[in-house]
Amino acid sequence: MRVVVIGSGIVGASAAYYLSGSGASVTVVDGGYQGEATQAGAGIVCPWVDHPEDDDWYQLTREGARLYPDLVEELGEDIGYAKVGALLVAEDPADLEPVRALLRRRHAAAPEMGDVVDVATPAELFPPLSDTLSALLVPGAARVDGRSVRDALLRAAVAQGAQVRMGAATLTPDGQVLVHDPVGGPVTWDDHIAPDESPDRPAARGDRPASPLQEPSAGQSAGSPRRQQHDAAPEQQGAASGTPLDGTLPGGRDVSEAPISGEDVSWRQAAPLAP
Repeated sequence: MRVVVIGSGIVGASAAYYLSGSGASVTVVDGGYQGEATQAGAGIVCPWVDHPEDDDWYQLTREGARLYPDLVEELGEDIGYAKVGALLVAEDPADLEPVRALLRRRHAAAPEMGDVVDVATPAELFPPLSDTLSALLVPGAARVDGRSVRDALLRAAVAQGAQVRMGAATLTPDGQVLVHDPVGGPVTWDDHIAPDESPDRPAARGDRPASPLQEPSAGQSAGSPRRQQHDAAPEQQGAASGTPLDGTLPGGRDVSEAPISGEDVSWRQAAPLAP
């Protein structure tokens, strides 16, 4: 089976990893768009507190959270994953009751969340918090570095035979995948990226192995696009989906995704949260 994965964020990299591991012939194409969610995401792994009205979405995220311990072992790399606990805070303790009830309902099917406890003075665990807040502590919550996960998944996928290529991909309404080569960039359509050739090369910002995905040039496309033969083409570009898909998926389905702005502050603590 030939699969083109459009987008190499954490979702696309996951698809490439598992598909290549199952024997599929996988090509990952990424346009190098600015503002990718994988790099900007907070990396919070705590699915049990969200989406009380959407059980299908909750089950998907719950099972995804359960994958991480085994995935860390499979990849054999530091992907920034650790169970550190999560504080759910409120000015009025009564505001915590709905989420407490939700966690109680979900605990039997998700014991990995740990035993949820009240924290009367959360500022003792996390000093930047106000002394007036109350909190619940979910000890099973974890954090992860999305970019490290993405890079490790792509390296493993390439080791399993996948190819990673730069280019602006277009999925046409009739299911064709067209790829524009980056102009003057380090990679062309005929030269795939093979990160396993130098897996231990230090990254510019530290000793983490270099990313399989090289930076594209400022130009995105030139000349006639290339058509990539495939049997399936999962589209995993998140908020960048609208432009390369021209607003539609095969079958006339609309793509209504857009980027949002947010801020994230990270604090380093010597030890995991504990009541």
